[in-house]
Amino acid sequence: MLNLHSGGEATPDTEDKNMTALDTRRVENQSTLALHPSWVAGFTSGDGTFIVSIRTSKALKVGARASIIFAITQHIRDELLLKSLVNFFLCGQAYSYESHTEFKSKSFIDNYEKILPFFRKYPILGVKSQDFED
Repeated sequence: MLNLHSGGEATPDTEDKNMTALDTRRVENQSTLALHPSWVAGFTSGDGTFIVSIRTSKALKVGARASIIFAITQHIRDELLLKSLVNFFLCGQAYSYESHTEFKSKSFIDNYEKILPFFRKYPILGVKSQDFED
């Protein structure tokens, strides 16, 4: 469990059993949440997606275009959390829809220079780590 202290830093907390993973009551006047890197890696292990997309196009000399996308989708009630990922990674965008919200980083440069190095430093655990390595 994470505790957001008044200084804005997210730290592990085992004493306050009444708090949610990210207690937004303490940050109502902030536009984003302070996220701990290990928490982000764990959250991604459960809810993140790494996508490699190849699209054919007659307009391109090579006939196709590859792109890498990192995404996390959540219920709309977690809009603040996903907007916070934009500030955390310093890239990507948060999109909000009627029932859900999502964070997406679609820029090859951002994914190569920010997202991939982050997950090399803070590895994803479990089966999803194989998706990351692919």
